[in-house]
Amino acid sequence: MIKVIIFEPDPMVSRILTEAVQGREGLEATKTVRDIKQLSHVFEEVRPQLILGETGETGLLEWILEARAKGCTIDLLPVTRERDAAHYLKAFSLGVVDYLIKPFQMTRLQAALERYVRWKNGLLPDQRLTQRQLDRLLYLPGGDPEEPFYGNESTKQKISSYIAGRGGESFTAAEAARGVGISQTTARRYLELLEKQGQLEVLQEYGHIGRPVHHYRTRERESI
Repeated sequence: MIKVIIFEPDPMVSRILTEAVQGREGLEATKTVRDIKQLSHVFEEVRPQLILGETGETGLLEWILEARAKGCTIDLLPVTRERDAAHYLKAFSLGVVDYLIKPFQMTRLQAALERYVRWKNGLLPDQRLTQRQLDRLLYLPGGDPEEPFYGNESTKQKISSYIAGRGGESFTAAEAARGVGISQTTARRYLELLEKQGQLEVLQEYGHIGRPVHHYRTRERESI
């Protein structure tokens, strides 16, 4: 299990990141912290493999640099408001595993975590690698594409019954999850599948922080 520390000053965004980590097999959200002081306090106790969260104006990049200088091996995945190229380049000079800009799409975060787990678990320290193996781990041309999600019929039927019960009214993944009795991450994957199949449409509600909230509703059929 890959241990993850969520580093995020905003409580709402912190919950979203924690949920994403908990919804991904192979990852464990061990601690959530708001600042460098809290991170320093829990780091030795947890010894995580990954820090996920805000790098802008938090001192996290400087903390990572100091930790690396002391011989500490830790991966970093920024989810940040920072759009400046200078910050981006500084983060990549530290070897970040990805870089997400707020407001972010949950599917983009899930893909980043999926790729990280695939990369982390797909390598052994004494392993000799081929280019094809690396391409497969990084989803580059010549490697294996990401497996499509099809779901199972039982859950699909429960989701469909819930949608029918809404009578055309829009709803969020969280509402669908409560109505069906599944996790929000699972509900979102099924709703995204139905959207791709043309059965649902998505409306985005933008707040002041974090990612936009997606509202789903039955796609109206065009009249002939």
